[in-house]
Amino acid sequence: MSASQFSDGGSRRVPTFSFVLSLVGVLPAYQEAVDLCRSSVRPSALLVEAVLADRYDTFGVPLRTHYAEASFQGCSWDSSLSFCVRYRDLDQTAQVAFTVWEVREGRPLRALAGTTLRLFSKKGRLKTGSQMLRLWLPGPADHTWPSQTPGKVPVSQRGEQGRIQQVLKRYERGELVPIPWLDKLTLRAIDELAYSGGEGEAAGLGPGSAGRAARPGGRAPPAARPWPPIVDPELGRDNPSELKARKLARSHTRVLVDPGAKPGAEERRVIDAALAAPAQRALSETEQALLWRYRYSLRSEPRALTKVLRCVDWADGDEAAQAAALMASWERVGVADALELLSPDFTNEDVRGYAVSVLEGTTNDDELLAFLLQLVQSLRYEPADDSRLGQFLADRARRNFRLASALFWYLCAELEDPDFGRRAAAVQAALLDGLDEAAEDGVAEQLDLAARLRHLSDAVRAAGGSAARRTETLRALLAPGGACADLARLRCPNPLDPEQVLLGLDAAACAVFRSALSPLRLVFSVRAAGGGGSVEGAISIIYKSGDDLRQDQLVVQMISLMDGLLRRENLDLRVVRYSVLPTSARDGMIQFVPSTALASLLRTHRTIHRFLAQFAPDPRGPYGLSPAVLANFVKSCAAYCVFTYILGVGDRHLDNLLLTNDGRLFHIDFGFILGRDPKPFPPPVKLCREMVDALGGADSEHYRRFASHACEAFNCLRKSAGLLTGLVRLMAGSRLPDIAADPEAAVLKVQDKLRLDLSDEEAARFLRGLLAESASALMPAIMETTHRWAQYWR
Repeated sequence: MSASQFSDGGSRRVPTFSFVLSLVGVLPAYQEAVDLCRSSVRPSALLVEAVLADRYDTFGVPLRTHYAEASFQGCSWDSSLSFCVRYRDLDQTAQVAFTVWEVREGRPLRALAGTTLRLFSKKGRLKTGSQMLRLWLPGPADHTWPSQTPGKVPVSQRGEQGRIQQVLKRYERGELVPIPWLDKLTLRAIDELAYSGGEGEAAGLGPGSAGRAARPGGRAPPAARPWPPIVDPELGRDNPSELKARKLARSHTRVLVDPGAKPGAEERRVIDAALAAPAQRALSETEQALLWRYRYSLRSEPRALTKVLRCVDWADGDEAAQAAALMASWERVGVADALELLSPDFTNEDVRGYAVSVLEGTTNDDELLAFLLQLVQSLRYEPADDSRLGQFLADRARRNFRLASALFWYLCAELEDPDFGRRAAAVQAALLDGLDEAAEDGVAEQLDLAARLRHLSDAVRAAGGSAARRTETLRALLAPGGACADLARLRCPNPLDPEQVLLGLDAAACAVFRSALSPLRLVFSVRAAGGGGSVEGAISIIYKSGDDLRQDQLVVQMISLMDGLLRRENLDLRVVRYSVLPTSARDGMIQFVPSTALASLLRTHRTIHRFLAQFAPDPRGPYGLSPAVLANFVKSCAAYCVFTYILGVGDRHLDNLLLTNDGRLFHIDFGFILGRDPKPFPPPVKLCREMVDALGGADSEHYRRFASHACEAFNCLRKSAGLLTGLVRLMAGSRLPDIAADPEAAVLKVQDKLRLDLSDEEAARFLRGLLAESASALMPAIMETTHRWAQYWR
């Protein structure tokens, strides 16, 4: 705000106040119209209204500027507003109140901001020259005394802009030593800061860009921002002419295509590259044209079917019918391709029916159980509740109680899903309707067990106290005469392994873990299903209430599946397999494996070697251990390093790395996967210093064997990349937190970890580099110490 002219020739003459106005910066309330980088809305017109007043009253009528359109540089009116008032009539409290009004078509006049300028200083002198005033948002200026919208605020309240203005005043007065090259850059940055407004800074009224450019230092004008892009609704869409031409060409080739035609050398190279590409990569138009043109010659290649089906225009009835006929004559595809056809990428009933027929003819019950979890999720993408996939799963489950039990509980965990619960209930009802009496009784007994364990867990948690106190409460509830004493006489198929029958709880052996959710360790007597009534042994089951175990279930299933793939290649890495079974979205059971956490055994024995020497000493063996036990440790370390790397498992610490007495290491607690980790700078591979020490150091023979096993396992699993990424893709609709956030990114993360762009030799070198980097990482050691202290004070 500038008062550029004031004249007074005595009390009989009329003084004239002239103001040249401009807006500096962008008003936040006006952002909708001015922020043209993100909006194509035409800017509104702005005007300024000025009122002359003192502490008693206003003088005359309000004055207004003409309308002006805002831009990224603010808004300039260059208007003279003259007040005809006798000088002797002005009080020392005289001030001018400025209000910025917005005028937009179809909307009433709106006050965006306001400010006031006191005409006299504290010493009674008339202010002249350029004045920068702060605008107060939102609403009109307050012309009362004292004003609530002062144009000048104390320096301590002006923030960064106020500090800069004070420094500029010192610069203009010559109090700062000029540095021409630095001054030019600094003044340009100050201009840009003034226009951007900054976080929490208000726009202002000032004398205009000409006045600012005249400051010493040769300040360059601020860079102009681009005008809003033109919104083109056709941008990114296919050209209708090209679509029509492609449709006519495909229609033409339906009649004239030569079934015996084979691609040339260059065309074959393009087709091979398309077939080798991951399923998630979109096919180019050239690849689609070649695949469709030579579809008949590709029928002998099973891997080409899914690619050809991605080229089909399923909205075209003739083309869809031709694709269905092609599937019938195609060479039978494998399980991985069948699972891809059941993904959300394919919604055609014929395609999904063909995939089910492949599973019916090529999978046994054990193989079906290995990826049953993903098949249950695939029911989400079926067109109806009574789909062929649902019928297939129910029919196979009726013949095998292991399948029936697993399918029943997998569906139970989804019953509360608002999108999938109704369909899950329908498939579950179809399953129960076809079960024989013995199987139906077994499912009912498992349901009753789950309900009793939930009641038991709630009672223990309600009792409160330490873990030891809760253990006493648990045993009292299970003891004769206790509220849950009937669990000691339980007869029920084991939900985690239906081939076992649970014969009752051993109350004295049960305990409560030290955790916020108080998980229960329950010890059951068991016998084999179909055997006599005598007890054949005991097992432990962990029951957790208040925790969603579905993500843990997925990781454990994928680890078991990868171990199976390695065993097919005659690579047994002594992997510990265990089961996780959610009984709902908040409860579940975990198979307990007798083991010790690394954190605990290191506190007691200092090294892993001393711990294992208790169970398998051998004075002539390496490090005083049995060679077989050390071999188990080397192999299991290699396996879990590869598994956790591919799945992106996070939040690893010594409390969720466990070691069995025979030297097999395994992981638990998979709350963070696919690259998500609560700790900063996690290592690429979960290989801690204590594990490397147990291998004899990074230069030992056992470490070299460990790295060799890891590289061999990595290359074996890369051969099954399509299956692994396909299983993750089928989980796209699930409610798992690390997949539901971005299903496509989840698949790509697994695909990226497998490094399909490398040869086997290059992949082995790549993994060896990651192992070396992880073994020497510093941040995991720091975070482990922090975690240990947190556990100590818990």
